[in-house]
Amino acid sequence: MDPNTLLQCFASTLEVQQAVREQAEAQLRQLADSPGFLGACLDIIAANDAPSHCRKAAAVYFKNRVVRYWREADRIDEGEKPVLRERLLPVMCGVDWPNKHQLLPVLRAIVSSDYPAQWPQLLNDVGVLLQKNDNVHELYTGIVCFAEVCRSYRWVENHERLESLDPIIVQVFPHLLSVGNAILDGEITEVSADVLKHILKCYKFVTYHDLPAVLQTKEALVAWGEFHCRVISTEPPAYVASSTSDLESSQTQVSRSYKWSVANIERLFRRYASKSLSSRFLYENFKTMFVSDVLPHVMSIYLGLMEKWCRGERWLPKSALYHLLEFLSHCVTQKESWKTIKPFFESIVTHFIYPLLCPSNETLELFETDPADYINSKLDNFDDSEPDVAALGLLVTLATKRKKSTLQPMVAFAYNQLTTLCLQPEDLEVARKKDGALRLIGGISHLLTQTDSPFYTQSAGFLKEMVLPNLASKHEFLVARSLDVCGLFADAPIEDPETLSLLFNGILQPFTSDSSNVSLPVLLQSALGIQAYIHHPQFQQILSNVILPTMLKLLELSNEIDNESVSVVMQECVENFSQQLQPFGADLMKNLVDQFLRLCSELKEATDNEEFDVYNDETADKTTAAIGLLNTMITVLLSFENSREVCIHLEETFSPAIEFALTNEIDEFFTEIGELIENSIFLLRSVTPVMWGHFAQLNKVFTNGFGLMYADELFPCLKNYMVYGSDHLAAHPELVASFINIIELIAKGEEDDTESYEAVTQGLELAQTLILSLQHNSTPYVGQLCQSFLPLLVQTVSDPSHIKMSAMVVHSINFVVSCLVYGLNNTFAMLEELQYLPTFFNLWFALIPKFKKVYDIKLSILGLVSLVNNPESMQVVPGGANAVGSSLSILFKELPAAIRNLDKQRKEFSTDQFEYDNAMFGSGPSYDEEDSDFEDEAPSADATAESNDVSKEKALEMLKQESGYFSSFDDEEEAIHEDFLGVSPLDTVDPFAIFKEFSTTLQVNNPALYGAVFNGLAEEERQIFIDIFSVLN
Repeated sequence: MDPNTLLQCFASTLEVQQAVREQAEAQLRQLADSPGFLGACLDIIAANDAPSHCRKAAAVYFKNRVVRYWREADRIDEGEKPVLRERLLPVMCGVDWPNKHQLLPVLRAIVSSDYPAQWPQLLNDVGVLLQKNDNVHELYTGIVCFAEVCRSYRWVENHERLESLDPIIVQVFPHLLSVGNAILDGEITEVSADVLKHILKCYKFVTYHDLPAVLQTKEALVAWGEFHCRVISTEPPAYVASSTSDLESSQTQVSRSYKWSVANIERLFRRYASKSLSSRFLYENFKTMFVSDVLPHVMSIYLGLMEKWCRGERWLPKSALYHLLEFLSHCVTQKESWKTIKPFFESIVTHFIYPLLCPSNETLELFETDPADYINSKLDNFDDSEPDVAALGLLVTLATKRKKSTLQPMVAFAYNQLTTLCLQPEDLEVARKKDGALRLIGGISHLLTQTDSPFYTQSAGFLKEMVLPNLASKHEFLVARSLDVCGLFADAPIEDPETLSLLFNGILQPFTSDSSNVSLPVLLQSALGIQAYIHHPQFQQILSNVILPTMLKLLELSNEIDNESVSVVMQECVENFSQQLQPFGADLMKNLVDQFLRLCSELKEATDNEEFDVYNDETADKTTAAIGLLNTMITVLLSFENSREVCIHLEETFSPAIEFALTNEIDEFFTEIGELIENSIFLLRSVTPVMWGHFAQLNKVFTNGFGLMYADELFPCLKNYMVYGSDHLAAHPELVASFINIIELIAKGEEDDTESYEAVTQGLELAQTLILSLQHNSTPYVGQLCQSFLPLLVQTVSDPSHIKMSAMVVHSINFVVSCLVYGLNNTFAMLEELQYLPTFFNLWFALIPKFKKVYDIKLSILGLVSLVNNPESMQVVPGGANAVGSSLSILFKELPAAIRNLDKQRKEFSTDQFEYDNAMFGSGPSYDEEDSDFEDEAPSADATAESNDVSKEKALEMLKQESGYFSSFDDEEEAIHEDFLGVSPLDTVDPFAIFKEFSTTLQVNNPALYGAVFNGLAEEERQIFIDIFSVLN
């Protein structure tokens, strides 16, 4: 390809005239698939006489094409790849710095794909470049390329890379140290700092997942530890120190070098040199050396840096501060390092943590200018590597792991700070300091409000004196912080009526005043305060008077910020004030649906974008907020369970939400969509035309495969369709065909989960539900369902003498019994064809005495009655008619107890009765249990031995319980629990009435068979039927 033609094309893409640009872009897309295109791009990038803007355009296009399509053989000519690999490094050495950085992702993509198999000479080329100390372009290219080689070993363990990586480290790493130390001895520039950063990243990559043996030696550890300390100890160059913008300074290569110099040491300590129950890589010699030879020196350097930073004598980027705080937090958990930190911890809290907890000018500006972004970045985001988040983490670690030494001094500091500040005029600086002190207290509030805490009785007084007055502050950021702390003190023993009145009215004040004068963060914290106290009787009484305007403002708030918390608050309000909100229900539902559809549209627009990032925080926030809205819709719907007309109207209102999610196959919402459908059908006890419309969409979702991933979640709504839509189904064979399609798809499972235990069990349960719902209308479909499931049953359940009481077995037998009830002849024929008929009866009769569920008992009664009503079937029943009579007596004997148990479970059920299972999950830590294993004073040998014995006993008991829990799935018997909240086609079936009619008719029409069934029974068995008739009569 002619580079000049391509150069002109790139130049035209930058023209002002739109028509010229569009024509050039179309030509570029056409040329991109031509052989030699990428080589011609490199020619342009390397041509120093070409216009700089054209070279940059070529570099960007070249980068995007290689990064996207290098691994796709049909997009990049395989014959051109060796030439591109050979030319890449020389071109990188010769281009200017902006284009050099454009080519770095290209290098990463090719090394990741081709090294070492297709690019074996790369290491030799890199070795030559690393020796060019007199040419910074070549040296830089060599180091960044070597960093990519190291990156390729990032996730490889030592035993897999021993022969390939360790020799490289031995040969190259000492040279990297020499280069790095030489840079530190001279004047730091952005270029040299970039080299430093990549040297540090070489070390990061090879130590990230496993620690190479050649870097575990004392010589290597000390040398690299000293180098990392030298980097962070080096004063920032003048162009960084004199910058007025912290954001600009943090984006320099110097800042990134500082970051990795601390981050590498922090990870090395945490992963390879710490005591941890979950540590996978145990290198005891390295751990000993690190703790004895490196840690004291590192701690000395870091403490000195912190002191300078506190005095304003040394600038550190936020990223370095974050990792420094993470390092200190881990030091607190380790016995050896805690001894070093302990004498300084009060200074660390007062001069390092506390200033970081106070809002910065940047934070306050964000609060004022973009409150929604403030909420996302400061209140609702704990993943960013922000120093204030790490400072709070260090504070909590100090308070929980070293409580005996740290908690009282920290509380005293915050109290004294707030006391002093309360006496001063509240200017901006005082308000900032109050905010920081309150944030400090909020971080450790869980330790102050525990009933066994020494601060428990003082917590209410602290709230009244130090927190509530700030609700009247003129600084809204301080009001928001105070509301946050109020919510965190919800467990405080507040009994004073005046305090309660101030607290509750203060929380509701933002919702009862003009919302245009209240900032979003204050409204959000007020909403969270409502959630914290909504179960308090006095607060409920006050809130009930303003619940309608409060809900309106919650809806407005939810529409302005994509925050799940607001939806949760609305849910709780609906649950607690359903009666007051009923007149408002339809409007509330419409608002929720409108907001949901807005979020869905924004999500769809984002996913349609070619550069959509599924892990984008904004997208995740919108998804979470949308799920919260769906849950609130469910709560609103359930609050109208006694009003059929309202439920029908609500169903029509939220129908667009279901339609959008199913039509666009937004599977993140399938769980809640299924729950909406399930509850709406259940409350109406029928399937409306609206819901049948959604079933067509559900069928498509399953056919396309998306629904299979959510079969568990959509299972209840499918059952409700069958149970409450049976008449409509019977009149529409095409709908039955769709259900059979879904059932067979579910039973088959996902592609990587073919015919799994759970999938087949679900399929069997749905199949029998369909048959029993359609009743006699199911006869035409029994044969098809039998063909789908009976062969599988023959393969998996075949030995009656070792029958296992499991969900799979029970649903298998129940499926066949349901087929017998409404398609006996077809079912018999197929069982005989499979030579399985006697086996089935033996299995069924073996299970009958084990049945405890009402559903299982009712179905078997129907099955046995169906057998007797077809006298010819008695010839193949093992034990004949007498066995049927005996089985009926067993079932009717168990049925009353099963019914009582089911009724009891339904009456006792209440969502607020769920209790935390200490036996399974362990109880939460008490105030005295939260200290780490290492106390401030070493315990005696006897105490240690006794503690170890107790720990061993607890561990053994835990293992025994866990062993019993998990092995229960392999036991001979598996507990099959009644789904007392679910529905079934047999809920309205009265087995006693059916039996009375059956036995009376049989006695009249076929007295011989009647005698065969009942006359051979034992006296106790006959008495069961006598009792039934006496009750019925």
